[in-house]
Amino acid sequence: MKLLSDDSVKRTYTQIKAIMQPESIAIIGASNKIDTINGIITRNALTGGYLGRIYLVNPNTDTIFGRRVYHNIREIPDRVDLAEIVVPARIVPEIMEAAAEKGVKGVVIVSSGFAEVGNNELQDQILKIAKENKSLWR
Repeated sequence: MKLLSDDSVKRTYTQIKAIMQPESIAIIGASNKIDTINGIITRNALTGGYLGRIYLVNPNTDTIFGRRVYHNIREIPDRVDLAEIVVPARIVPEIMEAAAEKGVKGVVIVSSGFAEVGNNELQDQILKIAKENKSLWR
């Protein structure tokens, strides 16, 4: 049995930490409509006791629950560890590209319309973007 090198273990830990213990989160597709998944995720993130920085991203509004909203993840002036992507599947690739440019360390995609409905091509496109961008895939 081959053991992992110390470097490999450290890299894996860093990747998992970005998702499990992020210091900053961008909710892309944030909403104040609490009857939608976007709104539920946004409200829960803001009221759930998370102590890190939360950035709300939505190109169609300037404030949500009284908080500033960025129109694109690229506008956020600080580092973003985790992007929660809550947008229609067809625009996830565009969001993934922007997250990679921003240097986001991890993403969670909360969208339907991929392989579960037979759209393997779109899912493969997202996986390719992640693998091509070291910030998203190590």
